[in-house]
Amino acid sequence: LISGLVSTELEQTLAETEVNLEGSELAPSMTNISGEYAFPDMPMNGQYQVKPKSDDDYLNGVTTLDLVKIQRHLLGIENLDSPYKLIAADVNADDDLRANDLSELRKLILGVITELPTNDSWRFVDASYTFTDPNRPWPFKESIVLNELADNAMNNHFIAVKIGDVNHSVNIENFQGSIGQRSDNHGFISIEDADFVRSEKLTIPVR
Repeated sequence: LISGLVSTELEQTLAETEVNLEGSELAPSMTNISGEYAFPDMPMNGQYQVKPKSDDDYLNGVTTLDLVKIQRHLLGIENLDSPYKLIAADVNADDDLRANDLSELRKLILGVITELPTNDSWRFVDASYTFTDPNRPWPFKESIVLNELADNAMNNHFIAVKIGDVNHSVNIENFQGSIGQRSDNHGFISIEDADFVRSEKLTIPVR
């Protein structure tokens, strides 16, 4: 038996997540409301790779506050304090944090794009993986390889990372079927770029 759990860094379980068992002909297993998945009994001595995938609901948990937090990290004002937050901030999946990540996330928030062209909505990290450098978590282990399956493999757990959400505001209940999807209607305020100095008083018109 091959099974495990999918949950966030804050131990919130993730339901309705697709988990694939590569090396078999089985259909993907979907996590239940407790974040658990399981595959039927597999032949002994088989070689398999367990890999979750979720690529929808891009805006869930993604707000302008995430933009601010990522920008503060890039400026060295307030660092993102976990490797999972750094992975979430790598919006364009190039294994680095730069201004390009802010640009992609801003386009998503403003509705210029509806999905990330080079990244999935969620990424998953082997929960047993130890980061060599937590301040630079790339590359990280996104699947669990089972070589020569000899017994039940029941602790194949994953940490789910919502891309773009660095303040853990994702609405997990949406994945548990207990409430409806939030409205996609948003309001935005934009102003023209302007030069200013620290402590200068600014007047921003809102019309």
